[in-house]
Amino acid sequence: MDEKLRQENRTINSFTTQVNWGAILIPSIEEGRNSECIKTYDDNANIYDDDMDCLNYGAPPVLAEAIHKYAKGDTNIRMLDIGCGTGLIVRELQKLAHYTNVDGLEPAARMLKVGIEKGYYKKGYNQFFGLDSGIEKDSYDIIFSVGAFVPNHIKAVAVKEVCRITKPGGFAIIATRASYMTIDKDLAQLRPIIQEMERQGEIRIVEDREFDNYFINLTGQLFVLQKV
Repeated sequence: MDEKLRQENRTINSFTTQVNWGAILIPSIEEGRNSECIKTYDDNANIYDDDMDCLNYGAPPVLAEAIHKYAKGDTNIRMLDIGCGTGLIVRELQKLAHYTNVDGLEPAARMLKVGIEKGYYKKGYNQFFGLDSGIEKDSYDIIFSVGAFVPNHIKAVAVKEVCRITKPGGFAIIATRASYMTIDKDLAQLRPIIQEMERQGEIRIVEDREFDNYFINLTGQLFVLQKV
């Protein structure tokens, strides 16, 4: 693993949380690593929000502001939260307006259950997300994701599927830790894939920018893509 990523994970682990969350974000080619990640999430679903608050997880408010901006006041538009966890983005989104038509996709069943029980999601997909999600083309006005395009989670190429199931004129809003864009071999392909999709006339890149405090003092990366 890259030393920069090791240092970032040591910084995360220096905070007093109940779970070593940095450990599940270490890139690995070991078979079955995804199942280990899912078990960690499921076993700790009820303390996840508290631990993220301890880490000063600043990405969900950034995503919520972007979603609210591009929703343009329509609180009934159909939205999908990919890798939704317990619903931290929707928690922040509801502080801005009462959005009523949000679905969640999450492979960790207990995490998804927490989000649904809180009333954040109208429908839940308990599944992994990749190039064949099984979701109908042009289904959602806005699709958003934070902390899912990370090591051992969703592959960079899956951004194509995100855009496939977004409605024409709709938006895909994605955030990740900025360092992953250079030090993780797979996620280093995320921007080139997005740029190629724009060259092919499939999308328009509306925003491609870094932001402060993804969590702790680490930098985040935000993409806002509009489907053509």
